[in-house]
Amino acid sequence: MPKHLNEIQAKNPLLASKITKNGYYVCGDDVAPMIEVNPHIKVLVKCNTLRLVIAISMLNQFLEMMSEHYELKKEKLGTNDLLIPGTDWVRDVSLLAG
Repeated sequence: MPKHLNEIQAKNPLLASKITKNGYYVCGDDVAPMIEVNPHIKVLVKCNTLRLVIAISMLNQFLEMMSEHYELKKEKLGTNDLLIPGTDWVRDVSLLAG
């Protein structure tokens, strides 16, 4: 069972149920309710070339940073390609295993 699932269950049973049904993956609309439960809940962010563990409260900032980096690279290279060398993208976000 994921590390923080019991805490989420105690404070927001519907959110815990949804995350469980999603295979412990966190969707975009789960972020704000998770921050309300505990902004320090750690999540695993899997990107194409990177794996990192961050607090749920930092997830949106991380996504903005990734997007800004992509846009800067796109502008520098003068391309509209979706896959730009030297950039990365987020594949999924999930609760940490216990």
